[in-house]
Amino acid sequence: MFVPKSDDSIKVYEQQHAIKKDHTLGTYYITKEYFDESMKGFEVLPDDIIISCAGTIGETFIMPDNIEKGIINQALMRVTVVPSIDKQFFLYYFNSQLKESAKEGNGSAITNIPPFDVLKNLYFPLPPLAEQKRIADVLERVLGVVE
Repeated sequence: MFVPKSDDSIKVYEQQHAIKKDHTLGTYYITKEYFDESMKGFEVLPDDIIISCAGTIGETFIMPDNIEKGIINQALMRVTVVPSIDKQFFLYYFNSQLKESAKEGNGSAITNIPPFDVLKNLYFPLPPLAEQKRIADVLERVLGVVE
């Protein structure tokens, strides 16, 4: 199913991209034909957020503008955030909720989270966009997050 990288191949994004926050890693590619026939629904676009969902769960990465055309593999979830939601605000909230969900039960991290089940049950308070940006800015300063 995998082919060498070429002008007609489509990249397969994996967990390592979310975990290491680096879109340039990886050597898995599929043919454009296979993409067109079966995989268009898994395409990842610039500004999409990819989330690791197996093993090392909950690692997130915002895909930059210069990514190769590609798809996500089965161990990733893709989230497209609408313009009325600040991506950084979403990530801070989502990361805190996802990691808390992973601790539920016996207190140990679970190795797989069904992505749809997590998202459909995630409460997401949505203040106005300006307030989302203010909250994300404060959190970034307080937590010392540097991108």
